[in-house]
Amino acid sequence: MMKRSAIPSARVTPGSEAARLRRDRIERFLAAVHRWPDYLAGLATAGMLVSVLLQIGSRLAGKPVAWTEEGTRFLFLWIVFLGIGAGFRKAESARVTYFLTKMPRPVRRLAPHIYAATTIGFFVLVLITGSQLVLQQIRSHELGSALMIPMWLVGISVPASAVLGILGVIESLLVRPELLQVEEE
Repeated sequence: MMKRSAIPSARVTPGSEAARLRRDRIERFLAAVHRWPDYLAGLATAGMLVSVLLQIGSRLAGKPVAWTEEGTRFLFLWIVFLGIGAGFRKAESARVTYFLTKMPRPVRRLAPHIYAATTIGFFVLVLITGSQLVLQQIRSHELGSALMIPMWLVGISVPASAVLGILGVIESLLVRPELLQVEEE
């Protein structure tokens, strides 16, 4: 015979206190996760600025530094891929909402689910192909021509952005679902 728990089970409905607490916990976790890419993007931006200024200064002095162009390019790639992942946190990616407003109501209701499924599917594909690229770069011991750093340090930005993009879509769904709603005419 089963014993009944003395603690009543809390029913989790969208507006309940338990749902709010769960959403708060998820939001705090995601905020902690997002600090790292934001910090890395800031460092990469500062590094890129220093690299470009060094490049300009060294050319004006008549003694160009060879590695600054490659360093700027590598840092720019990191900034772009970190930005892709960050853009999905608040559903700021490109969306075709004009056409959705012209669709019947059932299609408009499904739009957030279609958006989430296709976007996560895309990022899973980017994660797989990006990981294959990184493994290929590691196996071939590929190095940058001027900096002579392992190219996987640059290539890993691709799967990293995919993971950040997936987390961003999940955040949009769980924490900020209002961002994915199609506005009525």
